[in-house]
Amino acid sequence: MNKRLNILIGTLLLSLMVLILTRGIEAYLNQKNISLKNNISELVSTNQWIKYQISDKMSLDKIETYAKNNLGMVEITNENMKYVKVSMKKIAEGTVVAAENWQSLLKKNVEEIFDGQKFKW
Repeated sequence: MNKRLNILIGTLLLSLMVLILTRGIEAYLNQKNISLKNNISELVSTNQWIKYQISDKMSLDKIETYAKNNLGMVEITNENMKYVKVSMKKIAEGTVVAAENWQSLLKKNVEEIFDGQKFKW
């Protein structure tokens, strides 16, 4: 009878320890879950702020204003539109401006519009 009582008490103590341990683990995991949810919320807010900053830097109005004020560009109309016909022979002879010149100028001006940011071309 003593042996049965010892086994019963041992089993109850072991069950109580397992219950306490699982409650502790559950509380720890709940704290981690809350912490991760807070981190996610903060990251979402930061992501939205970054998207706003990017859209502000790349707004068409800002680009148009920069192009008009700094580059001297104007709205195109039929009066200021000119068509140029270039023969392949002139291109081969080198009388047309090399493509590298206008491309490098374009890269420079685009980077100036975006505050010196570098782009992959």
